[in-house]
Amino acid sequence: MLSKLKQKFIPTTPTPVDILTGYAHWSKSYQASPHNPLMEVEQQAMLGLIPVDLRDYGCLDMACGSGRYTLLLQARRANCVFGIDYSADMLVQAKKVDLGGHLIRAPFWPLPLPDDHFDLITCGMAVGHEQNLPQLIAECARVLRPGGLLIYSDLHPFGASAGWQRTFKADNGTTYQLEHHFHTLSDHDHVCREAGLQIETVLEPSLPTNVDPHQNPVVLVIKATKADPISNLQSPIS
Repeated sequence: MLSKLKQKFIPTTPTPVDILTGYAHWSKSYQASPHNPLMEVEQQAMLGLIPVDLRDYGCLDMACGSGRYTLLLQARRANCVFGIDYSADMLVQAKKVDLGGHLIRAPFWPLPLPDDHFDLITCGMAVGHEQNLPQLIAECARVLRPGGLLIYSDLHPFGASAGWQRTFKADNGTTYQLEHHFHTLSDHDHVCREAGLQIETVLEPSLPTNVDPHQNPVVLVIKATKADPISNLQSPIS
């Protein structure tokens, strides 16, 4: 169903907008649940990597938007969940679903959060909005505790050669194009290693065959762990 993908990502006359303007329009209809087949396969992949029982976890949902992953983390009984997003309009929608957590308005960097603070960070379909992937991942690593998990997703880099664009149709009938930067798997591997993160799992799901018979990957999902400096120390020579 690349035809449907084209409807989502390759409109004929999209209007380019900056991220804040775009999400100000999109927030009015942006649900806190998957609202297209791509988001459904993305969420299924993400949930397969997130621990089922989060009772001992302090969590951060980066680019929480309307609260999709914040709600899912709470459903898995996370000890504490912070949601952070740069769009005030999206946070208004998050407040409407009664998250009961801590919502913060801030950009990806610098994060107004202390070092070594969270056990788990999630970030759904947002890292491509940032061109400076190394700075973004380094900031995530900074606020992760040693041994903590970073689990994030984005449009698959296959989309760069396919000509995908990050677009949506607003309530006013206009199709808007958001800034998006495709980062290759080697980019992710390099910046994670530089930030002290070890990639453990990479998932590249495609849409169901009844939706897209070509079965090209549509989403890249990565799970990485922050190195524990204590466990990395060599035993003293006796």
